[in-house]
Formats: sequence, C-alpha cells, structure tokens
Amino acid sequence: MQKVKLFFGNIKSYIANNKTKSITILVVLILTIVSSITLIAYSFYQNKSRKLIISGIASLDSADVSIKVYRENKNENGVGINTYSLSYYVPSSASYNYVSSKTVCGTGITITKYENQKFYVDATKKGKCKVYFDAIDGYIDDYEVNLFVQNEVGNTNDNNYNKMGQLPLYETGYYYTINTSKTSCTNGATVSIEGRNIVVLAIKKSVCNVYADKNSDSVGPTVSNLSVDGNAVTFTASDNIGLAMYGLSSSNTIAPDEWNYFSGTSQSTTFEYATEGTYYLWVKDTAGNNAISEAITITLDAASPVVENIDAYTKNAVIALSDDNNLAGYAVTTTLTTPTSWTAVSGKTASVTYPTSVNGTYYVHVKDAAGKTSFKSFNMACATSTTTNFAYTGAVKNYTTVCRGKHTLTVWGAQGGNNGGKGGYSTGVVNLNENMKLYIYVGGQGSTGSSGGFNGGGTTGTASGGSGGGASDIRIGTDSLYARVIVAGGGGGKGQDSCAAGGVGGGTTGGGSANQNNCGTQAGGGTQTAGGAKGYYSGTYGANTGAFGKGGNAGSGNYVGGGGGDGWYGGGAGATAGWSNGGGGGSGYVYTSSTASSCPSGCKLTSSYYLTNASTTAGSSSFTGTSGSSETGHSGNGYARIVYNP
Repeated sequence: MQKVKLFFGNIKSYIANNKTKSITILVVLILTIVSSITLIAYSFYQNKSRKLIISGIASLDSADVSIKVYRENKNENGVGINTYSLSYYVPSSASYNYVSSKTVCGTGITITKYENQKFYVDATKKGKCKVYFDAIDGYIDDYEVNLFVQNEVGNTNDNNYNKMGQLPLYETGYYYTINTSKTSCTNGATVSIEGRNIVVLAIKKSVCNVYADKNSDSVGPTVSNLSVDGNAVTFTASDNIGLAMYGLSSSNTIAPDEWNYFSGTSQSTTFEYATEGTYYLWVKDTAGNNAISEAITITLDAASPVVENIDAYTKNAVIALSDDNNLAGYAVTTTLTTPTSWTAVSGKTASVTYPTSVNGTYYVHVKDAAGKTSFKSFNMACATSTTTNFAYTGAVKNYTTVCRGKHTLTVWGAQGGNNGGKGGYSTGVVNLNENMKLYIYVGGQGSTGSSGGFNGGGTTGTASGGSGGGASDIRIGTDSLYARVIVAGGGGGKGQDSCAAGGVGGGTTGGGSANQNNCGTQAGGGTQTAGGAKGYYSGTYGANTGAFGKGGNAGSGNYVGGGGGDGWYGGGAGATAGWSNGGGGGSGYVYTSSTASSCPSGCKLTSSYYLTNASTTAGSSSFTGTSGSSETGHSGNGYARIVYNP
C-alpha cells in the first residue's frame, strides 16, 4: 500500500471572463503523494470552501465551469463495486484511475488532458463536467474522524475542547499539536497533524477521536534566495515551527486570493504564475504568521515549453518535448540546478534519447526560442544491473519488474526429506517489453514426517519416511501453475529402509528412486509431459503417481515410502509395503520456443515470454550454486534469483 495525503476542497474551476471566445484553463487540484510501506494515510484539508487556482486568475463569485468528481465505491476489502459517489477531492493515482470514457461535459466544454492530478479544460461557454475515477482494488479508504479543538492554550480540561469539523485556518499566532493522552483510534490507526491538516494512518476501517492542543507562536517565516525568471518564481522559506502555504498578491497588505501548500521547516520552491504584473510573495507558517517579500515582476511572452513524457524504463531514457511556438534546447542534470549548456532542438515537438549511466534522480530542462524554461524530474532505476535474491520463506513472493529488457531467471529446487534426493537447477533469460508482476515460489526441503516440502512436495506416511522436496519456480503475469516460465525440480524423499534413496530433482526427467537389494521397483521421476510412476514391492503400491505441479503421496504402513519431489511434473511416491521405496524427483522446465508444446491445455504463457540461453539440470550433475561456486545437486531449501541486465 501507499501513504496518500488528500487535500479536500470544493472541486470547482473558474474562467477569468465571460466572453464566448475559447479559453483554455488549468484546474490545479492539490494532491500530494507520499511513499510508505504498509499504511494508507487520509488527510482532511479543513477549508472546504477554498477556491482553487486557475491559471493564476482570481476566482469569480460564481463558477463558469464546475467540475464534479465521482469516485467508485468500494467494499470492506477495498474492491470496487461499480457504483459512484460525489467526492470532495481528486483521488490519488495510487488507488484510483481516471476514466475519460465515462467523463461527461456540457456543450462547449472539453477536458483535453488529465495529468498529475490536474485537469486541462477548453471552454467556450459556461457549463459543467462530471469526471469519474475507478477504484484500484485492494485499497481501503473508509474512515471517520471526530475532532476536538482546544480553546485556551495550556488548559487541558475536557470542557476546554470543542468538537469542530476543521482546525481554525485564519488565526494568527497559534498552531496545533496532537494531545496523545486524549487521542484514540480503533483498529491500530494513528493520527498526526501536518500544518492545519489532520492525517490518519490506517490499514483498515477506523474511527479516531482526535484532540488538538493549541500552542502560541509569534515568530514568522523567513524568505531568502528569491528570484524571478519570466513567470517562474524561485525562493527558499524557513520557519521555526512549520511552513504552511505561499502565494502571490498585488498588494503587500492584502493577502493572496489563492494559496499553494507546502510543509516542513525549510524548503526551496519553484512555481509559475500565469498573469503578468507586479506582485508580492506571501509565505504563511502553521501558526498563521506571514512573511512578505519585496515587489517582484512577472512577465509572459509565450507559454513555457513542456517536458511531455519521460520513458525511463530502459537504459536510455526517451524524452518527449513540446512548445507552442519553437523549441530551442534541452539539458539533463542530476541536481536541480540551472544548466550551463544546452543541446539544440527545434520545432514544436521533439523526441530525444538520453543515455543514463547510473541509477538515481535526473532533471530534464527544456528551453524555447523565447528563452522560457521548465523542467521535469524522473527516477532512473534501469541504468545498471540489479540482483534480487529470494530465499525460502514458505510463502509466495511478489516481484514487479520496473525495468524493461533482459532479466536472467535462476531457480534451485529443494532437497527431499530424510536426506533424500537433491534438488535441480534451471536458468534462462526473459526479455520483457513492459512492466510485469512475477510470482516467486521457492521450494521447501522435505521433512522427516508426513508434511511435504513447500510448493508441491509429496507427503510420506509416518515420521520414519521422508517427504518430497518442493520445486522452485517463477510465474509471469498471474499466480498459476500454468504461468510457470521456469521450474527447478525438487528431490524425492528417502523411504524408511536404508536402500530406499530418493531420486534427484531437475532436468527434463526427474531421477527415479534407488533400486537396491530387495527394495522393490523404484518410483519414477516426473517428465515434460507426465508425473512419475509410483513404486511398489511384491505387488503392493500404497503410493500415488506424480502429477502436474505435484509430487506423489506415500501411504502409511510398517515400511514407509518416500514422497515424490515436485517439479514441472512431480515424481511418484515410493511404495509402503514389506520394503519401502524412495520417492522420484520432479522434473525441471524452461519455457522456450522448442518446449512450449509441453505446456498443457490452459497454459497462460505466450511467445512474448520465451526464454533464451535456457537450460534445466538434474541434481545428479554439477551446476552453479547460490554462492557462485559449483555444486552437485542442491541441498536444503530451494532458492531463486532475478538479475536485470541493461
């Protein structure tokens, strides 16, 4: 999940005049996304009558264009239910997708683009738009907050708190903190204050009773490093308690009509203002104290150039640039500094390729013929090789590729129980053209007892026999046996008798159990198209054959056979009779153009996932171990590794 900070406000846009000419307006919908590992954050911006910034133009008393946002309702598990409710905020892209096909606007109004929580609107007359967002399943966003605000500084008596729908916004000299001794939340939720916003962290539906204490602060923020480039304003703000918002006003005594929001105690900020004129920069801290700059001048000669798109999922980032008139150049930096040199480009649009050499954050700057500039950042995670290892945990591991290109997949199968047959080895390279979710199954070693090794190892009858080792495999796109693109077979479990050794896993055919002395007929290993045969002694089986993705189970008795190892097809189980057999090993598998026919009916793989440089090796042969040194068969639990090769 992600931590999502939502600023609530009226979802209305305003056009500067009421003429019939076509007007393009940019509705700036304030939404900040903050990364987290396991929690969802809900923040309630407290001024529900706030007017939004529209191309830097002050709002009118009545809306010329109104935008209503509808988001899909969810059930208690965070799954969309195909019904919609009016929303007072634009939902996060982490949990909702904008659906342009469902969006409806009145005559003369068109939403031309939605990007980064911003709507771009063309309008020739007054009207309305209804925009729709579909839920991304798995995100729970139900909450309830009861807010109690302290009236008098220092007085924590219960009767000094009033229930309010918001923290006071426009009072000067005070800020608010959580009273932890009085505040409580259900279902493990936690709560904090950011500026004048209440932020709740929750993993399920929660109710919070929040008590906010009032504190005094008369020290205002400071502004430094103020500069203006055309309509781009850059400054650094600092405050002893916390920054809240900033904006431009044509007066040094009248506050701005519109504010932008930020936080922290020190921040360097660059923003653009769309109307020419002389202005004063206002900065407000969380206690409502102001800092006001000297007069600055905003000039416009044309729209700024735009970094339209950055495809940073290959070693070479592909960058799309545009300008309403003519591009002049671009530059890429690794720090947010003004470029000292530019690479020339021309035309209204351009596509350039920038070769990255290291992973990290990059800044793309673009300049037009009029000298106006803008920039956009991107994070490159695909410039250098990365290795991800997966040890045995007893559960599936989800892995989402972030880089297109070649990924080397390597898996080691688990050993059979009771010192049974060793696991096999498989490796191959898949060339992914898009981000994909992979499911990693690491096989568990068979036990001395009834339970089979994780991921398909066959069981054994009693504590005297060994169960089969689990296979290790990687699945592409969906969590299914029929989506396995690579498999390393697990070894068969050793039977109760000393002569009943388990067969090795891996290779195109898993190893059969040992046929020594009077231990009967061995259990067979899995193949590319069938499970291994079950073993028997004097006409008695007491065992099961292997199957697709499952080793055979041994029966119960006086002399217990070993369970079959899992693989592409599992090995058969050893007999339980006068003498026991070991279990057969599971087969390995690599999905290639020549082996695709072995994927049975219901196969979910396509030719896009064919492996190259692929092989599967039995546990009786030598291959590269998990540490990089050579081993003959893999002992213990299985293992998996994914290496990205740019």
